[in-house]
Amino acid sequence: MNKYLPYKISKLLSAYKTDSLSATEAEELSVWRKENVKNEELFQKIIHTEGFEQFRLQYEEYDMLPKFALFEQHIKQNKHKKIIKYLSYAAVMLPLIFAVWGIIHNQKQTIIPQVEYSSITPNRLKAILTIGEDKTIYIGADTNPNITNIDSNILIKHNTLQYKKNIQSTNHVLHRLKIPRGGEFFVRLSDGTNVWLNSESELKYADKFTGTERRVYLTGEAYFEVAHNINKPFWVESGNLQIQVLGTSFCVRAYKDENYALTTLEKGQVNIHSGTHTISLAPGEQAKLENKKLTVHQVNTQTYTSWKNGKYIFINESLENIMTTLARWYDFYIFYSSPQLRHIQFTGELIRYKNIEELLNKFEVLEKVKFEIKNDTITIKEY
Repeated sequence: MNKYLPYKISKLLSAYKTDSLSATEAEELSVWRKENVKNEELFQKIIHTEGFEQFRLQYEEYDMLPKFALFEQHIKQNKHKKIIKYLSYAAVMLPLIFAVWGIIHNQKQTIIPQVEYSSITPNRLKAILTIGEDKTIYIGADTNPNITNIDSNILIKHNTLQYKKNIQSTNHVLHRLKIPRGGEFFVRLSDGTNVWLNSESELKYADKFTGTERRVYLTGEAYFEVAHNINKPFWVESGNLQIQVLGTSFCVRAYKDENYALTTLEKGQVNIHSGTHTISLAPGEQAKLENKKLTVHQVNTQTYTSWKNGKYIFINESLENIMTTLARWYDFYIFYSSPQLRHIQFTGELIRYKNIEELLNKFEVLEKVKFEIKNDTITIKEY
């Protein structure tokens, strides 16, 4: 393997973190991610690691330009090696590059715990379950990893991660279910609550809810059917949102890379708390948290919850929002030839398990944009 590959990948990941990947770079990064499972695992760790900001701030304190220039000069002198062409980065990018480099280097120094891996079939059911600090299980569709050897209170049945209701263990640890790009999974918690997790999402919860409440922590998107228990309220915490329910069905969308969070209620009632603000939702209403302000609107709930039933519905939605949603599910990169294309609005439906070209072809008929697909990159151009 090229000994400069970590350097190259550091630059690509830094560009990904700052949303500045070119179409060519996006393709290179995609190829690297798909080479093997460990590459994808490292990608997820770097993109979502809490330590990234610490690395970045640490390297911001130093003048990296001289060392960086010497390093690139050394690379260019090795002409006998097949090295991808390097581009000079502005000084502002260097802390990001070295932050990623630091995480990659630190990864090499770390003893990786043993994991159990299950192959993933085309229907895209996949998840990574982490129990405590050192137990990790890779779950795929129609597979049954020997999870009971790790925790006797959990089983996988009919593509569902299920927790026993009468858990005997007294050593309760935090469980973390992470869904990568291009994945989805379903979990039934120990209290009987059902949770559908969408792509690029993560749910943290206890294997058994003790005390006077049931509290889970969400990043990304999930649909909840909460088991009724008036004596033990259910809470969903996501960033600056705290959602209190007694038994209801609702969807929460709160991705870190989006500047808003949505709570859409289908049945029952929820109370939403954010800072000093508290509001109650009735069925058919949606709360939006944006710029620290909570607002409530009447909505067509299917537009926001149909993904759970295998369908995307877009009504007068911007192309940017549509493509961002689809990119998480189909795991592709987007490149716009012109910024104004992001704001064009479209309406359409797509079965989640069908080829994405079915929806893109419908958009092209309107003669507003055209799509070029190459490997895992979709370039959007004016018609």
